[in-house]
Amino acid sequence: MECPPSPSKSRPQPPAMKPQGPPPYPSPPYPFTPEVRNGTRFSEIDLKTGLHAAAATISLEKTLTVCSPYLPPNSLVSKLSLAELFEQLPKPFLVLGDFNAHSPAWGDSRRDGRGRMLEEFTAENDLIILNSGEQTFVHSAYHSTSAIDLAVASPSIAAECSWAAHSDLCGSDHFPIFLTLSSNFCSNVNTSFNF
Repeated sequence: MECPPSPSKSRPQPPAMKPQGPPPYPSPPYPFTPEVRNGTRFSEIDLKTGLHAAAATISLEKTLTVCSPYLPPNSLVSKLSLAELFEQLPKPFLVLGDFNAHSPAWGDSRRDGRGRMLEEFTAENDLIILNSGEQTFVHSAYHSTSAIDLAVASPSIAAECSWAAHSDLCGSDHFPIFLTLSSNFCSNVNTSFNF
């Protein structure tokens, strides 16, 4: 199996520009965008959020919304900020990203405050976490792994999804995630996305 290309480690700023507010893509460049095949129609969603996130609707046989957030580990993230993001996503949707949240509910060995908050948020909003329990991140300094990258689905599409982590880091500290939609959702299109 071939590894997806690794993203560049930094995005240089033009010398005359002074960044204001959060950068659109922290280093490494997040959020990742889904691999969209040539000929697949998609439309970017202009999100109104203080969170680092990108989203698009993808036209397959049915329309699907895909959102990719990056929640930095030390940033404050509230249920309200998540609710404001999720409310902007047309259903059915898949939200796939680096949440930097730890919980045994999705395969991590420990639970932190953000993990507890995400457990509550998904339960209160009838959302489904698709992770299979595999580790998604390798912390090289501590030689440890964790499950901090999540795939969250609206209920109407969750049963149509298959989640798997690549067995090779492919040059990153995060294992690539493969999410495949069943033919029940879209029978005439290759519906595998790489994140």
